Amino acid sequence: TNFNAPLFRTSTDPADAGLNVDAAIQTYFDAGVPAEKLVLGVPFYGKGWAGVSDVDSGLYQPASGAAPGTWEEGSYNYNDIKEKYLSTEKRHWNAEAYVPWLYDPERKIFISYDDPQSLEAKAGYARDLGLAGVMIWELSQGDETLIDAIHQGLAVGGPPRPTAVPSVVAPRPFEN
Repeated sequence: TNFNAPLFRTSTDPADAGLNVDAAIQTYFDAGVPAEKLVLGVPFYGKGWAGVSDVDSGLYQPASGAAPGTWEEGSYNYNDIKEKYLSTEKRHWNAEAYVPWLYDPERKIFISYDDPQSLEAKAGYARDLGLAGVMIWELSQGDETLIDAIHQGLAVGGPPRPTAVPSVVAPRPFEN
């Protein structure tokens, strides 16, 4: 289990150092793409995993497979998360990655998603770096609280960028 779309890498993240918003944007900058040509995509959905042990509230743990989901296994839209899960499962927040997650220790389900707090941070990040804007995938999966959060982030800016974490890139399954 890991975050669906973390803004920054955490100091304890065991995954590829490039799997976060900041690393992706920095890769484009390193390739010479100007900020005003980049639009940051943000998700109005989350990803869920089943069979997750109750260690660190499910974060960075093995899973037995995808959780039930909204439309397909492992995929939840924000409206469904808000309606069915936020009132019954404990919300956790990672202050390094600027993202929330839910964990249900009884059902052993972990859900990583974006919410108003994380989307405000991402939109503010886009503003602070002078990006062309923010793109939403998929508008119908969210509500006005998410749109308002993006508007707020674009108006006030985002969190400070952390000091760079050493970049140890782990090979992905399709790489040799």
